[in-house]
Formats: sequence, structure tokens, C-alpha cells
Amino acid sequence: MGFLSDFYHQMINKLGMGQAPFSMREQNLGQQEQREVIRGKLAEDIAKIERALLMNPQQYATVSSSNDFFDDDLPFDELEFIIKNNLSSKQYIKNVKDCVLDLDSLSEGKSAEETKRLHKDELSQKVLNLIHKQSAQVMLLKSVEENDPVTWLVKEPASFVQATLLEADRQENSFDEIQFEKELSSLGFDYKEYLNRSLSAPSKSAIRQADEAFNKYALKQKKLINRWTRNAVKAKGEYKNECEYQKMRAEKDLARGVDARKSALLDAFRSGEIDAYYYNQRLEQLSVEDYSHTPELFEADALKNRSAYLKAHDLQDLKKDEADNIISLAKTKAEKDKKLFYAKSFLKKKSLASKKRYSITEMKTEKKMIYRGYSAGMEMYEEVMVETEGDPVQITVDIDEITGGKTIDFPNKNPKLQIDPLQRKVDKK
Repeated sequence: MGFLSDFYHQMINKLGMGQAPFSMREQNLGQQEQREVIRGKLAEDIAKIERALLMNPQQYATVSSSNDFFDDDLPFDELEFIIKNNLSSKQYIKNVKDCVLDLDSLSEGKSAEETKRLHKDELSQKVLNLIHKQSAQVMLLKSVEENDPVTWLVKEPASFVQATLLEADRQENSFDEIQFEKELSSLGFDYKEYLNRSLSAPSKSAIRQADEAFNKYALKQKKLINRWTRNAVKAKGEYKNECEYQKMRAEKDLARGVDARKSALLDAFRSGEIDAYYYNQRLEQLSVEDYSHTPELFEADALKNRSAYLKAHDLQDLKKDEADNIISLAKTKAEKDKKLFYAKSFLKKKSLASKKRYSITEMKTEKKMIYRGYSAGMEMYEEVMVETEGDPVQITVDIDEITGGKTIDFPNKNPKLQIDPLQRKVDKK
């Protein structure tokens, strides 16, 4: 019995106990009518099925007892989950097969006519189309091989479902009347073409152009602030008050502009217009009032200027071999991140992914992270204490297995404090 049967029987128990989501009228229905209600509830709760498909057994066991993880209101980026989670394509296919077999078992009626109807009802239609769409996400984001079963599922979903049923000695044509909403047989080829075009073209973004325009505005405001500050020192009486007022007005205008840019950056990140690298770099610039330039859209582009990259990370005085190792490691990760960004963009363009993206720190509820390493429970996040000017601040550190760097989420205070992902290898002179 897989997770779909789990969900089904959880609802049966709720029905029998007279608990929500069933009304009093639904509790008095006959067995067949109750089945219709349960299947309808599962069809409505398709996000719960989507998330369960992306877990291994240990992960599912860890979170299945928590209603928070399956809360539709909780921010969830299915693409980020696939990227960050350690689910293998082999485990994913096992989950898919278990789900198909569960759906087949749950669709057995008392008559051949009822069985046929259940195998093509809303639940069957939604579940199998979810699996088909999700397999395309896994194929592109996990870079599976051409002969991988995931690729088979993407290209020929009906054939894959038939083979799954046949392998388990089930009626192979049970779901033959399901209509798959997407034709994805050429998806892999289309993506390669899209990726090649995107990587060869100059990186452009409207958000970056807006940031460049804001830099010019911000520099003018800074000059204005400095001018009124100088004038206020020399001025007296009413004119001094006017200088201070004009200085305060310019400062407020600049602050409002910075807040507007931060909001625009978040919206652009969530919509997939910019990569996490640009989002984080630009936020850092705004926080330190650096309006001299805008970052590259991708870290892979920034790495093309070796000396500037080393200087930006305070690594310019490293020995050549040490710097080479860091640059090589950074390039590997940065190129992968850039390809993943375009894979996400492609999936969104093909309507195979939700339009809204979430940052890693948004994909949590309190301290319960929902995107990585459930096989060890929640213990993969180190609890450490960082000394600040005030009281120690407890933070959660997510160890990045590729770079060895650290991304920090601050649940309490001092949100500007950061640890650079590329730690300096020598002491500052």
C-alpha cells in the first residue's frame, strides 16, 4: 500500500469518526456515495499527492504525521523541491508506480461498469496528468538519461501506465480512456534547443535595466543629500531649517526608492525573471548603498571576469593554485545553476510548472524546513550561536553539499548578517 491508499484511508477514518472535512449529510451517505465524496476530496487535494510523489519512504514517514507540510497555504516551489531534495529518478519511478497501482486498486467497483467509470473519473484524470507533468519536471531538473524510465513516462505516458499495470498482473488497459492533456514526446529536444539559444544569447532582463536606471537616480539623490548637508553646516536661522528639511526629504525619497526596488526584486524572483544569484547580490548592494553598478544576472557570467570575481569575494591575495580551485568549483556550480534557471523558465513557458517561485527561506514554516534531507529527520540543519553586538542570535545553517558554503536563515533578528558562501582561505592582511 502506497501513500495514495494512505490518504484514502485517512479520509475513511475521518468519515467514520464524524470529523471534518465531511458534513453530517455526507456521513449519512451510502458506501458508493461516500466513495465518490472521498475521491472528490482527493482530487481537490492534488497538491498533497504532488508533494508525496517527490519523497522517499523515510521522508514521507517523517512528514506524513504533520498537517503543516501538506497545507495548501504553505509556500511550495515544486521545482526547487526537486532540485534540492536528494530523490533519485529510480525512487521517483517507484513512487509513480505505487501511485498508479494504488489508484487502480481504489478504482475497483462492484460492477464492470462502475470500475470503468472510476478509472476515468476526475481523480484518475487528475492523478495521472499530475504524474505526467511532474515527470517532465524531474526529467529536465535531474538531467536523467535518455533510456531512463522517467523519459519513457514523459514521452509515452499511456504506454508507461499500461506496462506498470501489466508488470503487477493488473488489467493493462484499465486507464486507456484517460486523456493526457500535454503532448510531451519532443520535450527533451525542444528543451535542448531552448537551452542552446538561451546560453548563446546575451543575458538580458527588464529588472536589471530598471536597476541601472535606479542607480542613476540614487546617485543623484546622494549628491543632493550631500549638498544639503554641507549647506546646513554653514546656514543659520530659517535657511538652516530649510536645508535640513530638504536633506530629510531627499533621504526619504531615496529610502522609498530602495524599498520599491527590493519589492520589485522579490516579485521578479518569485516570477522566475531573475536568478537567486542576481536577487541576493542586488539586495546586498541596496543594503550597503552601492549604486555604482548592477551585478551580472548569473554567477556564471560574473566568473568570466576572474580578477573582479576574486576581488568581490576578498580572495584576490590567494595563491594561484588556491584561486584556481575555488574558481573551478564555483564555475561548476554556477553553470549548473544557470542551466537550472533556464530549465525552470522552459517548464513555466510550457505550462508545466507553477508561475510563482519561492526563495529557500520562504519554503518553511517556523523551523520546519520542507525541502531537504528528511531521511535524517530535521537534524541536517545545524543549530549554532553567532555572537553579535547584542545577545547571541540562534540561526539555522543549511550546509550546501556542492560548495561547502553556508546559507543562513535568521528566525529572530539581525537579518543583514551573512556568511559568504566562498569563505576566505587566508587571513586578511
